[in-house]
Amino acid sequence: MKELSSIERNLNILFPQSYKNTLDKFKLFMEIEFKDYEIDLFNNNLLFDELNSFPRWNYMEYLVEINKKKQKAENIVQRYDSTEFVDSERVKKGFMFGASSNGGRLYFDLNDNLSIWEYWLDDGSVGKVADTFDEILEYGKIIDFE
Repeated sequence: MKELSSIERNLNILFPQSYKNTLDKFKLFMEIEFKDYEIDLFNNNLLFDELNSFPRWNYMEYLVEINKKKQKAENIVQRYDSTEFVDSERVKKGFMFGASSNGGRLYFDLNDNLSIWEYWLDDGSVGKVADTFDEILEYGKIIDFE
C-alpha cells in the first residue's frame, strides 16, 4: 500500500477507500461480475510490475501511444459506447487497475471523478463502465478470489 499512497501523493488524488480495502482482501486475483463485464482486478504486485518500461498501473500511456494511428486524429480516442471522442492525454493519465473478460483494460479516469472506463486493445477505443468503484462493488458479485 506504500506504493499506492505514493501514487496518490504524486497525482494529487485519493483512490476510493473501497478500492484500497478490496486490494487488501486478495493476494493473487479477484474476479467480479458486473453488468456484462467479468472484471479481473490486478493485485498489488501486478499493479507495479513493468511492461515495456511502464509500471502496469501507468500502462494506459503506452497503449494510447501505440494505438494513436487507429484513431481519426492522434489527439483523440474514439468512444465505443457513444459517438463522442475523448482527449488522448486524458486517457493516457488513466490508472489501469484490471482487465475485462473481453480483453479490455480497466482504468480509473482521473479527470472524471475516478469513474471506471474500459480500453479496448484491438481498436484503442474507450467506454465508460461505471461512475464509481463503489458502484461495481454494490451491484457486482465477487465470483472468485485468492
